[in-house]
Amino acid sequence: MAKPRGITRKVSPYEWQVFTRLEWAESELQRLDDAAQAFLNAQTVTTSAWSNPDGTEYIIRVDQGIKKTPIELALMIGDVAHHARSALDWLAWGLAIQPN
Repeated sequence: MAKPRGITRKVSPYEWQVFTRLEWAESELQRLDDAAQAFLNAQTVTTSAWSNPDGTEYIIRVDQGIKKTPIELALMIGDVAHHARSALDWLAWGLAIQPN
């Protein structure tokens, strides 16, 4: 298997596992950011406002709000969190197996 992109030196199998998972989480985080931005850019929120006949209240109504968030965004968030947590697991295991 190839080394993760940011690695320029020889790494131990423990480090490789950590760096690979961090790189994966980073790429998925970018994909999540792109998908969330596309979703938000596609939303249109419109409001209407008027006062009542007595002029004692001002009413603002949301005519069109944000649509339901796609489930894919939640799945992507879970994927990023899983790989970041997995990198921490490998880091802890690598430190425990090689205490010095």
